[in-house]
Amino acid sequence: MTGAPNDELTEKAVGRGALATSATAVLACAVCCGLPLLLPALALGAGGAMLPWLAGAHAWLRVITLLAVAAAWAWVVVERVVRRRRLRRSTWLMLGMSTVMAAATLVWQGLGPVMTHGHH
Repeated sequence: MTGAPNDELTEKAVGRGALATSATAVLACAVCCGLPLLLPALALGAGGAMLPWLAGAHAWLRVITLLAVAAAWAWVVVERVVRRRRLRRSTWLMLGMSTVMAAATLVWQGLGPVMTHGHH
């Protein structure tokens, strides 16, 4: 090193370039490796915060579910009987499963307290 001003500026530039490259690598690693680990934790935290709201909303969500299943059955009747269209097996299967699940919400309304707190 001769101590010339240009040599000193070059060393500073190389040092700054190395610092910028290192900072970029750290940021890229955080985005690539850390973010995928962080997002599920954030989603679970937000989901946990939603549970009290969902617990209070079960009554009107049940009504919406029953209305949706009833509307689906009405659509099937119109398609099958009025328009004489043949529906696929998957339509019948999904509608049947939806009906069973909607009925389960009605049954659960009575069974839930018995199963969670015992029969009194």
